[in-house]
Amino acid sequence: MVNRAHASTLYSCAFPRRLAVVLLIFYGFVCIRQKASRAETPQDQTLRAMFQMGLVESAKRYAATELALTTDEQLKAWWTMRLAESHALAALYDRENQIREWTEAAQILDDFAQANVEHTRIPWLNWQKARIELLRAQSSLADFLSAPGNDSARQSSLLHVRGVIDLCDQLVLDLEKRLPLAARETLGGQTQAPAEQLHQLRLDTQLLRCEAVLIRLRLYPPKHRDRVAAATDVNSIVLTSLQDASAGWPERDTLLVAQATAGLELSERSKSLIELERLAMQGNSTATRIRAAATAIEALIEDHESTRAHNLLELLRGLEAGPELHLAELRLGVTELSSHSTEKDRQLNELVARLNQLGTNYGSYWRSRGEAILVSANVAPSSGQPNANRDLALAQVRQLLAAGNENEAIARLLQYRDNDAAVGRPESALTFASQACVLLRKQSQWLAAVEAVDRTALQFSSSVGAAQAHYLAILSLSDALRAQPTQDDLQTRYEEALIQQLSLWPDAAETDATQVWLEKWLAGQARFTRLAEALRKRALASRQPTIVDKLVVQWLGVVLNKLDDVEQQSEISQIQLIEAPDQQIQATYHVAALAATVLSTWTTEDESLDIAQQISKLPPATALTESLRSSVMKVLEARRISVSGRADMQNGVSARDLPSELVGVFAQVLLEAVDNLPPAEHQSRCQQFFSESQNWADVLSKESSTMYQALGHRLGVLFNEPKSFDQMRALTNRYPRDGRLSILLSTALVDAYAITATKEYLDEALAISKRVAVGSEPGSDLHWSARWRTLQIMALQGRTSDAAIGAKLLLNASNQLPEPWRGRIERLSRL
Repeated sequence: MVNRAHASTLYSCAFPRRLAVVLLIFYGFVCIRQKASRAETPQDQTLRAMFQMGLVESAKRYAATELALTTDEQLKAWWTMRLAESHALAALYDRENQIREWTEAAQILDDFAQANVEHTRIPWLNWQKARIELLRAQSSLADFLSAPGNDSARQSSLLHVRGVIDLCDQLVLDLEKRLPLAARETLGGQTQAPAEQLHQLRLDTQLLRCEAVLIRLRLYPPKHRDRVAAATDVNSIVLTSLQDASAGWPERDTLLVAQATAGLELSERSKSLIELERLAMQGNSTATRIRAAATAIEALIEDHESTRAHNLLELLRGLEAGPELHLAELRLGVTELSSHSTEKDRQLNELVARLNQLGTNYGSYWRSRGEAILVSANVAPSSGQPNANRDLALAQVRQLLAAGNENEAIARLLQYRDNDAAVGRPESALTFASQACVLLRKQSQWLAAVEAVDRTALQFSSSVGAAQAHYLAILSLSDALRAQPTQDDLQTRYEEALIQQLSLWPDAAETDATQVWLEKWLAGQARFTRLAEALRKRALASRQPTIVDKLVVQWLGVVLNKLDDVEQQSEISQIQLIEAPDQQIQATYHVAALAATVLSTWTTEDESLDIAQQISKLPPATALTESLRSSVMKVLEARRISVSGRADMQNGVSARDLPSELVGVFAQVLLEAVDNLPPAEHQSRCQQFFSESQNWADVLSKESSTMYQALGHRLGVLFNEPKSFDQMRALTNRYPRDGRLSILLSTALVDAYAITATKEYLDEALAISKRVAVGSEPGSDLHWSARWRTLQIMALQGRTSDAAIGAKLLLNASNQLPEPWRGRIERLSRL
């Protein structure tokens, strides 16, 4: 049979300090210590080690696994309690998932009890249930003590205290029924646990009740009648328990600490302090000595007994008390601050450093308790101590927030922001501004949130945190605009803020998201010139080659896909003027300018050769720029081949090597080079110019642009993809007024004729090109394309004389005929 030790070992272990945040606070009786009647098992040691290292999740899994594997009914009860305890401690460790962990802990115990109604260990499971309720009361008390104005935490703690007391009352009644039965039973065929174990459990239940009442005591102010009543109740419980317990009961000193703590409230202060000092020196466990010393130090400081407090502080240092030691040092440090400003600032800096160490080492609860000590003492640096000033100010704000005074916290933050901005403390000013903005956003005060942070971010734009602060302003403007979408001034302000983020903080992580918003904002208004300018200016402000590389490619995508000829040339001329201090970045701009020229205009053979020489002389750049440089060189080679008709291209352009923004552009210019050759060569030249042809067709078919989708279908026709023709016809039929799609269909029909010699394709192609020529704007690129295609088809039909005459007439009538149309039409005129 599993004895009482099985139900106590976990509680007698030394919990890790981070988990002890709630277990050792308030100097109450939290870590139950019960005398074990057997040696600690390896499983006990494993669980204890996990908790000491903060491996709460591992402890839960370990307990669950052991519970699933054991077949012994007594051990099942023991591991059920361990598993429930692990979930309860996880609730203390992870405050975000507290409710889930509390619920799971209680459910584990309920499920076992329902499935094992007659189990002899049911009373211990009920004790465990009361203990979990106690942990919940302690957790809420921790919230209340860190922010005494937080009445909801106080009420929550009182509710759980009542829950503990009710569960303890029920358990005591149950034990009173079981004890007579257990006393009459022999060792064989027991239906109850041994009477001695049940008696010990009743004492442990009284200890739980004592802890619950101590919590209730802390929930009322000094001298409050309910606080005095709670202290009286604690004293009564202790006296009763000591009478019932044996002389060797290990929790006797624990109860004496409780009695002395209560005595501080019952006109027995001097006697109680002496008793606490004795227990701090002679207590039977380290945990008991720490609690006694910490409780005594707090009371001695209140009584201005600093010498006695210092003696106990040295004792805590010897016991390696952890967070209790830090709190005691803070309490004493606050009372001993010098009146001399310089010395006071030095001492205050030490206190703030200790406070920060407390939070780092032991978690948010202990930090909050330390902050409460400093804030309640109303200490502040008397001269220039920016770090101490910031930390104390933030501590004060956290206390206000914990107490529910959100508006007061915002007002303080704005005041601190202005003070630090005025004396030139940019980082702390930005911190205060950002926190005020976050709180105002929580209240949906969007414009107030903008005002809280925007001006400070712009004022200290070169300081750490400015980019993040301005990003908050943009978020708030976006929310304000969503609430009032028709406000012109908000629209203007939002756009300006987006532009400012790109130009002032080009390399900040937040700016990438901002750029996406700007792209959507301007694209929705078809203001692509503004977008190209913004991308160029962000690139110009950046000092990171990889970011410049990415921005230049995005700039090329906008310029080549969205701007007209005049706008393109304006942007290209702007980027040609850039002189970057970094050689690698300068090479990126040169490649971008030359790429934009090549991809936006047709270049003659001489021009192509000249540009190729310029590109080849540029210094090495980033990988993306080098890939772009290589692809542009191949375009120039394809153009030279298309003009001379000589030589073959060894390596074509791969869609995999291109940024997604430029795949369609490259496909278009490569097909322009193909179209400069006789249709009979189109298929073979495409196989040369386009590396991995099937990948090109697949990528283009997924483009959002219908034009680029059509280019993919045309490549599919040239690469003998059976469905490409039908897909291209369907796309053209879907957009019958799009002359560009129609002329591409006409071109694909010519390609199909060259491959299959089907004359009907030429007839259909001719009809389409004539229709587009008539319907397009005279002098436009589409118009010249349709006129040239009409003459080419006539020549393919054997009407070479008619084609030549038509070409000559067109040349005579058009003095400003651009390339490549002039060269193509001149070749037709010579037929």
